[in-house]
Amino acid sequence: MSGANNPQGAPTSFPDTLQVSQDIVILFSRVDVVSATGQVARYVHQGDDITLRELSTAVTGALAVGSAIVTATIDGGGSIGAATIDTGGGAGDVDSAAIASVTISDGETLELTVSGTNTASEFADCTVRATKVLTVVTL
Repeated sequence: MSGANNPQGAPTSFPDTLQVSQDIVILFSRVDVVSATGQVARYVHQGDDITLRELSTAVTGALAVGSAIVTATIDGGGSIGAATIDTGGGAGDVDSAAIASVTISDGETLELTVSGTNTASEFADCTVRATKVLTVVTL
């Protein structure tokens, strides 16, 4: 297509494939953050691989004594990220931690484990943000 036939400068060719990313949020609702419980919340992934990026917590009330640590693992392996909920924060306070581009595949389990010295009977809503890459083939 010549410039005379294409005065708007529209593309004259397109790539054979195009990659698009899709944001995904995995929600763990009402995780008990009293460290004595050793609470473990689990999500079994089904489908295409996704890349985990961030762990966030929002606590339901203040932690009066000690902190709570929410640690993410895949299939019970080593830590891939941990968010610390500190003493003195209020309801709705958000604590986040980056997860260094870890991929979870079909059938693997994402686990959140609570530890720390908190003694308050509070809960946290936890989310893990992820990205799924989609490849589109053009004809």
